[in-house]
Amino acid sequence: MKKYILLILLAAILVLGACANGAEVTEDKKSEEIQTEEKVKSDSETADKTEAKEELEQQEENADKAETSETDGFDIKYNTEEKSVQLVKADGNTEVLAARSASEPVKSPDRKKAAYVSPIEWEEPGDVYIVNLEDGTQNVLVATEGEQTPKKVIWENNENVLVIIGYAYGTVATGGNIYRVNLETKEKTALTQYEGDVQITDLKIENGILKYSGIKYTDDNFNESVPYSNKLPLASQ
Repeated sequence: MKKYILLILLAAILVLGACANGAEVTEDKKSEEIQTEEKVKSDSETADKTEAKEELEQQEENADKAETSETDGFDIKYNTEEKSVQLVKADGNTEVLAARSASEPVKSPDRKKAAYVSPIEWEEPGDVYIVNLEDGTQNVLVATEGEQTPKKVIWENNENVLVIIGYAYGTVATGGNIYRVNLETKEKTALTQYEGDVQITDLKIENGILKYSGIKYTDDNFNESVPYSNKLPLASQ
C-alpha cells in the first residue's frame, strides 16, 4: 500500500514539474514575442524619422532650387570670416563682388535684389550696393557724400531701402539718421532728423512700424550716453 502511495506522490511531483516547466517556456515565449514586437516598433519609428528627415531635406533642396529659378540662376553668398560678398551663378561658379569689410547682404521681399554696405569699417567711408539677382549686375545706390556715409541698409519694400547715414569719422558719431532711398530715382527722404546727441545704429520693420535704436548723449561733451530707442509708422511717412 505504501508503495502505491509513493508511486502516486512521485507521479504527482512529475506532473507538477512538467507544468512548471511548461509555464516557464510559455513565459519565455511571451517575453520573446514582446521583445520582437518592441524591436519591430522601434525599427518602424526609426524608419519613419529617417523618411521624415529625408523628406524635409528634399523640401529644402526644392525650395533652394525654386529660389534660384526665380532669380534666373543668380544668388548671393556671404563669407562671415572674410566679410566678403560673392555672386553665385547657375553653374555654381562664384564672382567676388566685395573682397572684404562688407555687411551681410539682405534680399528684397521678392528676392530679386540684394543690398549691402561696403566697406563697413570704422572711419572708412562706404557705399550701398544693389545686386540684381536676375541678371547678376551690381550698382551703387548710395555713395559717401563728403563726410556723410551709409552705415546700414534694410529693405522697406521692393522699391525702397532704408539707410542709416551719418558722419564717417570719430568715435562720437557711431550711427546717424534714417533715410528712405528709392531704387529707381535714388532720391533720399529723411525719416529722422536728430542732432548729434542721438546716434541711430540699428533698425528693423515690424508690421509696418519702423523700430530703431542706438544711443543718446547726456552731456555737452558727448562722453556719457544711455541706450535710446524709438519707432514710427511707415505708412505716414
